[in-house]
Amino acid sequence: MNQAEENTRKQQQWLRGLYMLLFLLIWHIAEIIVIGLAVAQFLFAILSGKGNANLMLFGSSMSQYVRQIVNYLSYTADKKPFPFDAWPKGESDTDIVS
Repeated sequence: MNQAEENTRKQQQWLRGLYMLLFLLIWHIAEIIVIGLAVAQFLFAILSGKGNANLMLFGSSMSQYVRQIVNYLSYTADKKPFPFDAWPKGESDTDIVS
C-alpha cells in the first residue's frame, strides 16, 4: 500500500475533516456576527461620537477566534478552537484604538 492510500484510511484524518467542516460552518456564522458588530459600532459612533468599549473588546476576541479557526483549517495549528478550547481573550480597552 502506498503512502496516499495509507493516509486516506487513517481515521484521524477523516475525523479532522469533520471538524474542519464544523469550523467552516462556524466561520460563516462568525462572519455574520462581525457584520452585525460593525453595524452596531457604526451606529454607536454616529450617536455618541465613539465606539462602544465592550463591543471593541468582543471584536478583538472575535478576530482572535477567527484567526484560530483559519489556523486550524490551514493545518497551521492542531489545537481545535472554541468550543473545544477556551474562548480567546480580547485586548483590553486601553490597548484598543478608539
